[in-house]
Amino acid sequence: MLGPLRAGDVQLGSRQQRRLLAALLVQAGTVVSADRLIDVLWGDRVPATATSTLHAYVSRLRSVLPGDVLITAAPGYLVRAGTDAARFEDLLAEARAATDPRDALERALALWRGPAYAEFADDEFARAEAVRLEGLRLAAVEDLVEARLGLGESGLAGEIEAHATAHPLRERPVGQLMRALYRDGRHAEALAVFRAFRDRLDEELGVTPSAELRDLETAILRQDTSLAPVRGLPAATSPLVGRLEEVAAVADALAAHRLVTLTGLGGVGKTRLALGSAEAVAARFPDGVAFGELAPVTAAADVLPALATATGAIQQPGRGLEDSLLAYLGSRELLLVVDNCEHLLDEAARLVDAVLRRCPRVTVLATSRTPLGVPGECLHPTKPLPTPDAVRLFLARASAVRPDFRPDDETLHQVTDMCRSLDGLPLAIELAAARIRSLNPADLAARMDDRFAVLTAPRSAPVARHRTLRSVLDWSFALLSPADQDLLARLSVFAGSWTPAAAERVCGGDLDGLSALVDSSLIGIGPAAGETRYTMLETLREYGGALLAERGEQDALRHAHAEYYTGLALRAHSELGGPGQGRWTRLLDAEYGNLRAAHRWAVGRADADLALRLSAGLYYYVLYQFRDEVVSWGETALSLPGAAGHPAYPAVCGTVGEGRTLRGDLAGARDLADRALAGLGDPDDERRLPLQKVLTAVALYEGRLDDCYDLAGVSLRLARAHQDRVRVSEAFLYRGLARTYAGDPAAGLAIAADNLVAARETGNPSLTAWAVYGQAEALALIDPAAARPRYEEAVALATSVRDQFAATIAEVSLAALLARTGETAAALAAFRRTVAAWHAMQVWHHQWTTLRNLGYLLAETGARADAATLLAAVATAGPPAFGTDAARMAETAAALGPDFAAATARGAAMTPDQAVAFALSLELVSS
Repeated sequence: MLGPLRAGDVQLGSRQQRRLLAALLVQAGTVVSADRLIDVLWGDRVPATATSTLHAYVSRLRSVLPGDVLITAAPGYLVRAGTDAARFEDLLAEARAATDPRDALERALALWRGPAYAEFADDEFARAEAVRLEGLRLAAVEDLVEARLGLGESGLAGEIEAHATAHPLRERPVGQLMRALYRDGRHAEALAVFRAFRDRLDEELGVTPSAELRDLETAILRQDTSLAPVRGLPAATSPLVGRLEEVAAVADALAAHRLVTLTGLGGVGKTRLALGSAEAVAARFPDGVAFGELAPVTAAADVLPALATATGAIQQPGRGLEDSLLAYLGSRELLLVVDNCEHLLDEAARLVDAVLRRCPRVTVLATSRTPLGVPGECLHPTKPLPTPDAVRLFLARASAVRPDFRPDDETLHQVTDMCRSLDGLPLAIELAAARIRSLNPADLAARMDDRFAVLTAPRSAPVARHRTLRSVLDWSFALLSPADQDLLARLSVFAGSWTPAAAERVCGGDLDGLSALVDSSLIGIGPAAGETRYTMLETLREYGGALLAERGEQDALRHAHAEYYTGLALRAHSELGGPGQGRWTRLLDAEYGNLRAAHRWAVGRADADLALRLSAGLYYYVLYQFRDEVVSWGETALSLPGAAGHPAYPAVCGTVGEGRTLRGDLAGARDLADRALAGLGDPDDERRLPLQKVLTAVALYEGRLDDCYDLAGVSLRLARAHQDRVRVSEAFLYRGLARTYAGDPAAGLAIAADNLVAARETGNPSLTAWAVYGQAEALALIDPAAARPRYEEAVALATSVRDQFAATIAEVSLAALLARTGETAAALAAFRRTVAAWHAMQVWHHQWTTLRNLGYLLAETGARADAATLLAAVATAGPPAFGTDAARMAETAAALGPDFAAATARGAAMTPDQAVAFALSLELVSS
């Protein structure tokens, strides 16, 4: 029904036969009279044989439909069959009941194959139903957008705009587009969308936008903090049962205190309460919410990198990671959620204390079984659920695993007694409810032995609380088969989620065992899309880890885990350079916790071989995604005993060198590459390639264009000798850019053409984006009109695989081109996006280039005081310009002259973060 009419794989035959079935399906489950069907089939031209012909049509239709789908019932016929339209509406109902409706809405919309009732949509008998279903589809599309906006997704403007354009008089997508543009920093465009819609309504309908949409315009003009998205929070997997008063209490505490810690037993629901509270107060924080999950972190030394990764902070040249994190947070107003502190309490408390002392606008919401002990800490004890809410939780979880579960009064009494005996602990209740799949409540109640008695009267000592939780886990664990018990213990070695293949290789687990544990709710399963991934509650992970330690198996399993993920990283190295870049990037993102655990195991055992192979495998992950924490892994691996003589040592030096280059530490990158090359005597050694690449990139960034060209030539010869297509493309890129930037764009364009051929042979989107970018850079000096679509193509290619670095590089150049060709508004919008992107990535050497180009545009458009301020800030805080950029910098400064001394002095006094904030504010004014 949701597209061309079909009934499974059945061939429906003539148009009249399909028309008959469509008429019955429009009123599925209801008797349609023979007279009505005759009218549908023949209208005003009813033949004398209409009744007998209808019977024949029904008979033929019944012969091809399964079972008793088509039933004779006076005064006509009815169809009883599951339809895609009914399934669609069921999924819409599921979405309305879900905390996160995205999955249900995506599955609902995937059912559509075209317009409802397709060939009959305009016929009288089907028109109303087709219109109704189309209205539901449009609402579902918009509901999905609303859910994605509500969860803080960015970059949605393009798809929302396409929907709004297709339905120009629907107001809801206009509001969604305005919000999406605003969140992407495109404030002027958001307001322009409102004005265009207001004018369209006036011209075509003579009405005005709703008060809600007008209020949204006002909020955008005021830059209302309520428009800030909830960023960094993982989606809740289930509704928050009860806790509404607690959420309000935590929200009040966060308004009065800068550190609020949710304390309580393991499994009592601290994390879920923290998520609900963070969602409730997110609008108070202009820079959003950052969620630092410490559950997968196993060593105190990894707490700092984990929080840096969660917030987006990276290590800056000349600073340690902690100073870099504090400097990054010092200029922001956000809520930092630090979850599961108890197993790393001292280090977590130390870092939280440092954040509170040095970052005056950051508020921290922590969860821990015990207080952090930091001055000014406000404690919020997270209590078990009251019995009525505990019963609601049990019933919800039991119904999820057993849809036919319908408790009568006696059963409800048994459930209430069980929840009371489990003291309202959510984890214990969920574990008990999971057994409803195979046991009725009466049988379950009969298993409440002495091990649960301790839960009715818990003592306050921490050890006693641990024993209380363990008794719940012991009970559930005892219900498993011996093989499943072994598997559950072994799965605790994973940090974060894992795949079926990983479970098989590391733990010897098979699909039956994993399915049994899913059915027991002892492990979870992730979203339906993509590769299956399993998860485990951290409390259960600790429980399984203790069992492994008791058996003496923990070290062997951790080593097997580290070997597996090192092998995965090495395989990713070969795949990331080809057409599988996007898929393998997503996989490594999902496996990040396991990669961190593998690195920590290798370093803890001083296993240079394992640590170096892991870091070498993550070379392209650093290059394309710039995970600064992974760079630090390589730095640590290089310092291990015996590392210098390892075959992977040069590759890891390349990984670290790339990271230091991206950080802006050009001298450190060059020195490291030079030292590593000095240890390779053979000039044809393939291991020289990543080191040559580092030296080539550094030469380009330092303006040594002839050196860059020559170094890339060495790389090109070596790459061809070893048939390394990725390195061939990279060498072409740098040779072409060196020629273009040296004033010979014709030569640069010729080399870029060779590069495009080489890049396309690899199938790698990022390499192809860089090749197209090389063409655009040369064309910008030869044929600017031809350069623009090349820049746009480069941005699109890089964005398709989340290579934000390459995409932002290309958009900076596009912004500069737009400025030179007089498209000032578009240039300002592009500059704003790129300045914000570099700031988020903290890639300062490219930020300075971007800010210089913005300064030139300001000077050319008459904003001379602003230009003087911005260029002075760049000249003071950033590195010197080179080549044509240096000449233009001097020329602009001279043109501004001494008339703007005060503005220049103001810029010279700015910190880097202040310079960025100034630039972003200028764009708001200018646009």
